[in-house]
Amino acid sequence: MVVTGRARLLALCALMSLPPLGRALADPAIKPAIIGLISTGAPNNTPRPNEPTPLQLVMNPLEQPGYGGIFGGIVVAVTWNQLQPTGPSDFDTTVIDNALTAVTEYNANNNRQLGIRLRIFAGCTQSISDAPAWAMSAPNGGSITMHAWYNDKFETCTTGRFWDPTSGYAAAWKQLQTKLAGAYDTNSLIQEVAVTSCTSFSAEPFFISYAPNRKHPDKHPDTIGVLQTAQFTVTAYQQCLENAVGDYSQWQTTRLEFTFNPFDGVLSDSGDVAFSDQVMRACRLAVGQRCILSNHDLDASTPNTILPLYAPLRKFGPNITFQSLHTNPPDLEGTIRKGISLGAGSIEVWPAGFKSLPSTTLANWASMFEAQ
Repeated sequence: MVVTGRARLLALCALMSLPPLGRALADPAIKPAIIGLISTGAPNNTPRPNEPTPLQLVMNPLEQPGYGGIFGGIVVAVTWNQLQPTGPSDFDTTVIDNALTAVTEYNANNNRQLGIRLRIFAGCTQSISDAPAWAMSAPNGGSITMHAWYNDKFETCTTGRFWDPTSGYAAAWKQLQTKLAGAYDTNSLIQEVAVTSCTSFSAEPFFISYAPNRKHPDKHPDTIGVLQTAQFTVTAYQQCLENAVGDYSQWQTTRLEFTFNPFDGVLSDSGDVAFSDQVMRACRLAVGQRCILSNHDLDASTPNTILPLYAPLRKFGPNITFQSLHTNPPDLEGTIRKGISLGAGSIEVWPAGFKSLPSTTLANWASMFEAQ
């Protein structure tokens, strides 16, 4: 068969039209990423009994005079325990539904529309478990209690065996994501959902603990022993992180915010950026540009432990997002500028850091995202 010049040209054009590896097709069904400043909400994100709801804690700063239209989104934080307090058949989405109602009303009165980043907490906040007791019961593999030096103090975390794919705990978590996706994947207001599989002391999957017997050997020296007794292994934890995106497979149109740190397997001192790079690549290969690469330690003065992470973040490119390291950064403007210089499409900032600022100042900082 003779291949003509025109045939070669058509073949070349066809090859050029294929999407690059790991890139999502330009599918209008995929929701846009949130752009600009995002209000993170309550300290440590998670409300407790008799405290205001996440919605009240998040929305109040945005309701101050002049703040309308400045923010691109808010975080709606919900605990697993709020959604399924007594068993896997529970599915109480009141907190999420109330947030959707309030954001709809807010958007009706502002030209710039707020998007929602949904973050489900499954680990612990301020030493209180976010997972329901039934999920950590013996039939689901039982619970484990760890200690860590976190937020400049010792905290305790009782959680399920998230690293064990054969445990009922891991299966129940994945089933919850299936239910959430069925209810909200087609809702245009929920543009992003945080990947919070494999979490313990925070909503950051790559953080278990600064093992106290290394950092503070005189207090709580049992953390590593407890983990080893529970058959925790670095390999199992890595496999959990590698498979985390799979827990969200039923989310088809919503973007996934996956928070990264240099990998620390607890049983060693190393911060393994190469493994973090590997999981970033796997996330992009799995869901393309729906995978938003994230880090929650952004500061004008970058911690030395975080610096090595910036290279892979920039290598993989947009969409990238950050959360400020401090609830009230000494240099919030410098922190925002640092994030933008790293290619951030959005940055989460805490109300403690911005609620006393003039709206004109916030509007000026928000406008910096538009210049990208």
